[in-house]
Amino acid sequence: MTVSVDTGPLDILRRLLEQPTAPFHEVRVLTVIGAILNHWGIPFRSDRHGNLIARYQNGRGPRWALMAHTDHPGVEITGVRGGTAHGTFLGGVRPDSLPGARVRLFCGDDAQGQPATITATRMVGGEKRVTIALERPGSVSPGAFGTFDLGAPTVNEKTVAAIAVDDLIGCATALSVLAWLKSSGARARVWGVFTRAEEVGFAGAQLLAEAGTLPRDTLVVSLEASKEMAGARQGMGPVIRVGDRTSTFNGDAEYRLHGAAKKLAEANSDFRFQRQLMSGGTCEATVFAALGYPAVGLAYPLVNYHNMIDDGGIAREQVATADYLGGVDLLETAVTAPAGDSLAGYYRRLTRATARYRKRLS
Repeated sequence: MTVSVDTGPLDILRRLLEQPTAPFHEVRVLTVIGAILNHWGIPFRSDRHGNLIARYQNGRGPRWALMAHTDHPGVEITGVRGGTAHGTFLGGVRPDSLPGARVRLFCGDDAQGQPATITATRMVGGEKRVTIALERPGSVSPGAFGTFDLGAPTVNEKTVAAIAVDDLIGCATALSVLAWLKSSGARARVWGVFTRAEEVGFAGAQLLAEAGTLPRDTLVVSLEASKEMAGARQGMGPVIRVGDRTSTFNGDAEYRLHGAAKKLAEANSDFRFQRQLMSGGTCEATVFAALGYPAVGLAYPLVNYHNMIDDGGIAREQVATADYLGGVDLLETAVTAPAGDSLAGYYRRLTRATARYRKRLS
């Protein structure tokens, strides 16, 4: 696979959004991520489960991990007979949204994919089994994977719209921050972590967390596009995610992100951010928090979450371009902040301020 490399945040995002992906079939996205990291001379490796881990280190300071997943809900083909394929739909899409949906199936090195239509869905043992009508019988074989067929991505000054904004925009955010660090020579310690098979239950992230690949004091930031909700509106800036549907996150990690956001807002009146517990879904921060990592989330409010629209149809996901660019700026500020910009540092300042009242209260 030949990969061209553009280096700006919007260029990186556009290149990733052009790649088809599904759980266990993330190789095209991972290939592009690797090409971008190679372009910048940022070292990386894959763990035994195929998660890609990049590292930038210049000096000392807090350890950060910018984490995003490389998959999106999609179909895996398990059998083909004539003009009909059978498969399993992987990821959180309502079964009643699938019949009639157009998909594009990818087999081997086929860059364009083969057009097809989901004709039926049934639940078997908790799995969504789908029947698919092929436009070109014989064009795919078992092991192929498919995405919704919704046209090319759109990335302009106002809107990002694509099949898999979640979570390729998170991958683009981490890559953009790493590229900026490398080009500026900023002092920071940052991992970029690109996980697999998130949509089927955080499989890649869980195995990486259990392996202890990241030092236990690493500040883990789960980067996501998450369903728009009250208090997390599209176009109002990136959202510092203090929790998700399952858990609340770490106070120190959230304090550092919030402090960076306030600093940016004071310096630039155009910068906006939001702060919210986003209960529309669960993210990888919960996985790492459960194992004792100081974790937090950064989210972009998303319209048409997992391609689902209110009337039961399928459409491209959408976020505001300004939210994405603001998220990149916020993380660049956060990961290069002094080590003292922490919750413990705040408490030390509070203790000094309270010293004058200690005797009086005693």
